[in-house]
Amino acid sequence: MDFSKDDARVPIICTWVVIVIATVLFWPLGAVLAWKRGNYSRKTCLNLGKISMVFGVVMMIGAILLGYFMGDDYIGACAVYGICGVVFARMGYEGVKKARVYEKIIFEVEEEGVLMIPMLADEIGMPEVDVLKNLEVMFKKNLLPHHELAHNNKRLLKK
Repeated sequence: MDFSKDDARVPIICTWVVIVIATVLFWPLGAVLAWKRGNYSRKTCLNLGKISMVFGVVMMIGAILLGYFMGDDYIGACAVYGICGVVFARMGYEGVKKARVYEKIIFEVEEEGVLMIPMLADEIGMPEVDVLKNLEVMFKKNLLPHHELAHNNKRLLKK
């Protein structure tokens, strides 16, 4: 899958340089900008789960280090960082699972040319209803920009 054209659509505020600087200065802003970048870049959208997991692990390690070096006075901050880290890591894990399904659908549609929903469901190994739900989400996230669903929900059409 070629995602090289995605970077042209990403605004300056959502570039990786700005995201890293924002994360260092004020970590919640960096997380929001990374999430926002997923609206413009298909590659980032599919990798948001991995990014969230890494962010969560870094927060958990930060909580441990904060508690170790700063002592018991900062135990409340350690708890907040640790809990936020666990939440980010868990959300990331769920995002990775969804991204795997989205990548299978994208591969079957764009690389293999499977445009019939029943055939797509058979290739992926999931019920047609679940494929249709995933396709609706994928269209909202602009993961299949050159396709649309036919009126009878049985076929994908190229735009």
